[in-house]
Amino acid sequence: PSIKQILGRLLPLLGSIKHDNQRWVFGATVGRFCQAIQRYLKDARGGGSVSKASFEGEVFTAMEVMFNQWLENKEVRLATIEAIGHMSGLIAREQFESWLPRLVIKCLELYKK
Repeated sequence: PSIKQILGRLLPLLGSIKHDNQRWVFGATVGRFCQAIQRYLKDARGGGSVSKASFEGEVFTAMEVMFNQWLENKEVRLATIEAIGHMSGLIAREQFESWLPRLVIKCLELYKK
């Protein structure tokens, strides 16, 4: 529950972060939060009060910001891709499947550069 509040406070900040080192730190942090949530959900096996659906909205919004604004930057690209990887496990399958073609195309374009 505290992580949801933290993510809610981070979301408005993500779009306004301009410095590469701050983007790297925030991207890594959000990715680790998502990794921790996934580990908790795996260990709890449905016994806890937290579900994947609890975080879908915040995580998807953060993914959109990172994907659209941060991925072009060479300095934070790896941290951003890693964070998006961890975040993708916490969004609805339908959302992920509709979003996946954009992600694949963008990754292939970045690989060409």
